[in-house]
Amino acid sequence: MNELYLMNHISRQLHTIVRYFGIDSAEKSYVCARMDFSDSVLFPEILSYCQTLEGSLPVLFDVNSTFCYGYVPDCSGFYIIGPIRFADPLFFVHRLQTEPTEKSLDFTADVALCDFQAVLSSILLVYNLYHFEELGQNELIQYCCIPKGADAEPLQLYSELTFQNQEYGQKHNPYGQELREQQSIELGDPILLKKSLEEDYIGEIGTLSKDHLRNWKYLGATVLTLASRSAIRGGISPEVAFSLQDSYMQKIDETNNEQRILHLIRAAEFTFANMVRELKEFHLGIRAKENPYIEQCKDYIFSHLHDKLEVADIARHLALNANYLSELFHTYEGVTLKSYIQHEKVKLVKNLLTYSRYGYSEIATYLGYSSQSHLGKIFKQTTGYTLSQYRKKFGSPEFIANEKNCFNVSSK
Repeated sequence: MNELYLMNHISRQLHTIVRYFGIDSAEKSYVCARMDFSDSVLFPEILSYCQTLEGSLPVLFDVNSTFCYGYVPDCSGFYIIGPIRFADPLFFVHRLQTEPTEKSLDFTADVALCDFQAVLSSILLVYNLYHFEELGQNELIQYCCIPKGADAEPLQLYSELTFQNQEYGQKHNPYGQELREQQSIELGDPILLKKSLEEDYIGEIGTLSKDHLRNWKYLGATVLTLASRSAIRGGISPEVAFSLQDSYMQKIDETNNEQRILHLIRAAEFTFANMVRELKEFHLGIRAKENPYIEQCKDYIFSHLHDKLEVADIARHLALNANYLSELFHTYEGVTLKSYIQHEKVKLVKNLLTYSRYGYSEIATYLGYSSQSHLGKIFKQTTGYTLSQYRKKFGSPEFIANEKNCFNVSSK
């Protein structure tokens, strides 16, 4: 391998010095693209510190909380990269404290400011060229910048919060409500979104920060992230969704009013839902213009979902041959007409299970199924859930009816 080329590349990339030492700590190569730059005053202490480092992983270490060096071991020696500085203060596990001198203080101003990611990339490049097992950026950060025990702190706080919530009977908002909220955006249904947001339940918004205003901003970021992903699943371009999310998030970040933040969160959700709705309507409009029978067919299906729909009945209504209608629909929609009818019926069943008190047999009768078991079989094949499982998971709390207390509205 051409080590000198590698050292020159990193020296120019980070505007600093790159040295290579043999296993006996004798300097073998020295590269610095800046001809007037030198760290000779401090380097003896830097080298002594590197000789004390153990293990086979690279180390990024701090010197006097002022600048840093990178130590990268290989099989027959080690590289020392630096000095480098960062614009923002960073924590490093490995630290070297030296006696500051007038020369060393003057020298600091000449050390180049570097991008942290660029430094990590350079260190990983050198290390991974010499090692078969690749080291990743997250592993390097954890080894160099995260103190031991830090990973256990969130889990410790989790235990404390869980105990407090149980002690005082506190609960978060129900997960089912969140699923309904995101599903309505994915479907492009502002009416369902409004229903989900108006649900009544026992629970509290999560605490993401002890600072009240910052907590609302963090919640805004969370909701916007979920809403944008739901919109993407609904067909919106990822770039469009991400840009809209960024726009709302920037306005939330500029706001110091809780009510204004909540308004922006809700406005973003409805904007996403309406964008999905308009996209779906646009595609339907194109298909309808391409062949008006397709839209007429869908209109008839929508108006007769409560009937036992047959392809022959729809074809008769449109004055078409049944086989021709089936082929036409499959050509334009990519699914069979029977599959589309079943999909629309199941979609309505989901809505009834989520937002109504109707029992399973009533829903089956209302949608033209021969029996509750017939509906249940088709629903399980399509969704993977039984009727009861779906209602328990996604149903509004006040509408959930389990197998024992499911009742008919007509009997009340």
